[in-house]
Amino acid sequence: MSGETTSEREGPTDRELLERLRAPAGADDRDRALETLAERHLSAVLAFLAGRTRDAELAAELTQQTFADAVAILVDPRSSAWPREPDRFRAWLFGIAERRRLNHYRRQGREAGRAKVLGEERSLDDLPREDPERPDPADDPVRLYQARLVVQEVARTLPPDDRELYEWYYREEMSAARIAERLGGAAKTVNNRVTAIKTVVSEGFHAFLLVANDRTSCPRLAEIVDRYPVPFSAELRDHVVKHTYNCARCGSCGQCRLCRVTDPARITSACTRSADCERCATCHREHLALRADWAPAVALLLFLRPVREAVLESIRQTTGSASDGGDRGDRDGEVLSGRRGRPRGRRRLQAAAAGVSAAVVLAGGAYVAGLAGGGEDSPAAGPDDRPAAGTRVVSVVPVTASGDVRADHTVLDLSDALLDGCGPSAFATAPDIVTCFPNSATAQACWVEEGRTTVLCGSPWEKRVRRHAVSDGPIGRAEPRAEADRQPWTLELDDGTRCNPRWGGPAPILPGELSGRYACEGAGLVVEGADVPLFDKSAAVWTVQLLPVGSDPGSSPRLEPRRKVAAVYFAGRP
Repeated sequence: MSGETTSEREGPTDRELLERLRAPAGADDRDRALETLAERHLSAVLAFLAGRTRDAELAAELTQQTFADAVAILVDPRSSAWPREPDRFRAWLFGIAERRRLNHYRRQGREAGRAKVLGEERSLDDLPREDPERPDPADDPVRLYQARLVVQEVARTLPPDDRELYEWYYREEMSAARIAERLGGAAKTVNNRVTAIKTVVSEGFHAFLLVANDRTSCPRLAEIVDRYPVPFSAELRDHVVKHTYNCARCGSCGQCRLCRVTDPARITSACTRSADCERCATCHREHLALRADWAPAVALLLFLRPVREAVLESIRQTTGSASDGGDRGDRDGEVLSGRRGRPRGRRRLQAAAAGVSAAVVLAGGAYVAGLAGGGEDSPAAGPDDRPAAGTRVVSVVPVTASGDVRADHTVLDLSDALLDGCGPSAFATAPDIVTCFPNSATAQACWVEEGRTTVLCGSPWEKRVRRHAVSDGPIGRAEPRAEADRQPWTLELDDGTRCNPRWGGPAPILPGELSGRYACEGAGLVVEGADVPLFDKSAAVWTVQLLPVGSDPGSSPRLEPRRKVAAVYFAGRP
């Protein structure tokens, strides 16, 4: 499914299909109209919900409920909830989906106040987007392509029988009934096996991204990765999943000595931890962020097919038509969430995802704070600032000494967009500056407010902060890293080019042993390697190695002269 409108598609428009529902020409006319509408819009609704919930599995469940609600209305032409604007049928479905989502969170008790803000009288266009600079979902097919490559890599770790079933169901688009006929079993058994495979591939997807990219802040994960040869294997997959969910200090993870769970499909649900065994907090936070960031792509690749079958079967049951059990194409949707990925670095498994490359540059602005010898609008320079003749070390300070927002800044209230998993920011030079998830692209540096249940997230490039509430309780005190371990939030090269932490999907394939650390506004990547330091600080003016866009991933790269860095930006306090 794609994000195109009905006027851009072949066949009847949504208006014509709705008219056929009101006055069907034959016995099967209503059924076919419902199925066509479902096939046309299902992937868009699934991607919409995955982007809103940041959870592929929950989005799949809510999508089925959304279409059940819609079908119940559409089979009754006298219903007062019938679409009033037939040409905006997808928007009508989105409204049902949004109400389903809000009802779910009300039951969970997590967004009691959100329903008052997002009343039905408001348009979905009024809802705040996490990242207004991100292209609309229908304009971002690259992310789906990246995810598909990773899924294919993870699918290779399945046992031969499961890999064959995966190919039949997801690649050849065979129905469960046909697969059961070929195997000489029951369709229900096939569906159960598909569900288990879906779980393994979904968890393996996020484990692959953890492994394939830099996790230097978790030395235990680095030790785990070093035990296994490339390419990505089932053993490494299961070990990383257990490390993330169950045991930060896990050993071989061939099986848990206490619970004896070895089935990868049951690691996250049936594996119980002993009292002295805790999951890795660092990797779990990263895992949650990956699940959120990649939820729309995972939903479309792994959940769309079973959701489509469930929705079509529901339509047949509602209208009383018999299931034909035939195969239906699983045309992967191209509707993706406007959500950025996570910062990525280096790992040996970069080659496993050849062709996957996304260097996403964060939104710009004009916010400069703490410049050495700063201008009239800049706050006083901090003690870390360098002389004007050298690279400036800028402290971005959007708050006063008492923690209030500075008078020259504005506040955008996004309290309804909850954050969680807040921990010390790698960009901080002062206490209580955190990075939060899942809005990782816009919550890299957030200043904890007095009550410790809200944060102010800023950007080096604009005089505006975003206020978010946190969903997992008061934030503990966050201490900055040691000075040697801090990372610049952003860079500014000598020609004014801005470079932000690389915040995208799987790491790009780069020449030699290089890895990309910052993306520079279309100019390329700031890279580092064994003989290529990230920052050369031997002189007053720092330098970095810039690799232009489109460089050939050969083994012996020809590097251009290093670029001068005009300024580096950190997150600080007065």
